[in-house]
Amino acid sequence: MLDEDGEVSQQTCEKNMSTKQYLGLIASILLFIGVFAPIMSVPIIGNMNYFQNGKGDGTSILILAIVSLMLVLAKKYKGLWFTGVGSLAILVSLTLEAAATHSRRCAN
Repeated sequence: MLDEDGEVSQQTCEKNMSTKQYLGLIASILLFIGVFAPIMSVPIIGNMNYFQNGKGDGTSILILAIVSLMLVLAKKYKGLWFTGVGSLAILVSLTLEAAATHSRRCAN
């Protein structure tokens, strides 16, 4: 709603979600979905993802995605640094581990 000065009233801003909330929700949902997306497809083995039926490190990322979603809904944006850095650290370590495994197999 516009006030007498033609500007958006404070009540309208409080009812609508902020840009931070939209970005946080989208990022949390993408992180959640990304855990189940295939990261590798091998003809004999099939598709592999981070979750691997609850056995993989994707479980930790899934928990961090849910915590991120709760932080966004609670408007505790500073806590997203913890979940974001944690998710990034897990993904980087998994990528480095996969690269090391691949190089060892190619060397043999």
